[in-house]
Amino acid sequence: MGFPTWPRQNGPVGSRALDRLATLRLMWPIGIVIAALAAAWLVYFDVAGPVRAVIALGFLLIGPGMAFVPLLRLQHTSYTVVSAVGLSLALDLIVAMAVLYSGFWSPVLILEILIALSLIGALCQVLLWHSTRRKRE
Repeated sequence: MGFPTWPRQNGPVGSRALDRLATLRLMWPIGIVIAALAAAWLVYFDVAGPVRAVIALGFLLIGPGMAFVPLLRLQHTSYTVVSAVGLSLALDLIVAMAVLYSGFWSPVLILEILIALSLIGALCQVLLWHSTRRKRE
């Protein structure tokens, strides 16, 4: 059993569906950049309270992974989200261990590194989106 190949290109309707899908793929990088900037702002200005914890935890849980998993172009959204959470947790752990073993333990440094990785992944998604749009024109 193979993966579904939706949306199929059946004339103008298929091309509109592909345009909509391509535009939706651009929403993840935008969301990642917004979440990264929000987390950085809250940490930089040392905002205390549950808002900081929720936004930082949300970013750490899905941000770094969702920056790279869409580059794999998985067909199902559920596969993408589950893979993104797993990759995010793995990247969080790898970065934290590298910072710990280097002797520069700092939660702020860990967050900065993860934000940088996420922004690089979001940039890769935008470049892929742009090159795909350019090929179709």
